[in-house]
Amino acid sequence: MSAPKVKCLFLNDWGINPNPRIFYIADYFRSECQVDTTILGRSYKSIPNRDDLVLVNPSFIKDNAYPRGFIKINRLRFSLLKACWRILRKEKPEYLYIRSLYFSILAGWLKRFFNFRIIFETHGFAYKEQLYKGKKIRAKFSKVLEKMNFKRIDWCVTNTAALARNIANEYGKESQLFTIPNGVDMAEFQGLNTKGINKPKDEKWLGFVGNWEHWIAMEDLLNVSLIDHEYKVVVVGEGHNFKALKEKYPAVQFCGKLPKVQALAHMSLMDICISPWSSEAIFSEKSARKTFEYLTLGKPIIVSDVPGKEDFLIEGEHCLTYEPGNAEDLAAKVKALLTDQELYGSISRNNLMLSKEFAWDQVMETSNLNRIFELEGVSEKAR
Repeated sequence: MSAPKVKCLFLNDWGINPNPRIFYIADYFRSECQVDTTILGRSYKSIPNRDDLVLVNPSFIKDNAYPRGFIKINRLRFSLLKACWRILRKEKPEYLYIRSLYFSILAGWLKRFFNFRIIFETHGFAYKEQLYKGKKIRAKFSKVLEKMNFKRIDWCVTNTAALARNIANEYGKESQLFTIPNGVDMAEFQGLNTKGINKPKDEKWLGFVGNWEHWIAMEDLLNVSLIDHEYKVVVVGEGHNFKALKEKYPAVQFCGKLPKVQALAHMSLMDICISPWSSEAIFSEKSARKTFEYLTLGKPIIVSDVPGKEDFLIEGEHCLTYEPGNAEDLAAKVKALLTDQELYGSISRNNLMLSKEFAWDQVMETSNLNRIFELEGVSEKAR
């Protein structure tokens, strides 16, 4: 393989549990597209040891936690931007891969001076999310920024085909859109340590893992704790109305935010994983990473029967479905699944098999991101 011809800088503002997605995309750029990579992000204990990482560790971030509060978050972003500026001046990368709308807006103004191209990754419309949360003024501002951003970027990467279609309808760029679905890092699921997690031998856990937004109907699951005391509802993560929900549902075991390895350890002890998706239109553009993690651990899934649910989950083969907003129906499906051992075992085996299709290596192998560099005359590999 010839030496790398161009450079790509990945600018990241990751949270408490960095998504391995960016590392697999960078590896793909290096191995398949002959592109050199630099990944800029904040220091964090679970970041892999890589030769292309440049980590920022501001003194005001303690214990590797994600900063809370407007001032600290923006101090972190400013620290990342200073490091980005140094890399732009020293290494002069030809491409920037950015996940943040605000970073991308700034890059759009700088590209004329540094002569780089922008690859922008988004998992949803910022203005739609703000509208859904009732923040109308902020939504208008976000829409202006998004419109400006899509005029200046060169390519856009999404994680669902539905989102890509909607971006094309609203902003164009059909030929510049790429869809890379979510995947899983199989290595993260090896040797999970459940020591210290208290689960009685005969207790059945109904679980949800991950942080939730307004469009996830958490109370569908939480209400099961009021209907049937035979099962324990366990929630790992935080989200909308977290404190109020803890008070309202005292029988639920709320674990809060946990490091990735601990979250997966809890997940491995769950008997059924629940996906209480909302029927709101905004959810049809989303992709829940937790679904792929449930599959990888062979967990039977019960999912709300809404238009946005994962189309690869087939009723009776990979999941059971329940009527959204109907906790009684959800509780009935839980009972049916736990009392039918043949169905339970079949769904578990099917999900383990299905998960292989979403291993990151497989996801990237079937991607077509190399087309960006082929069109630019960078990558010599043709598909």
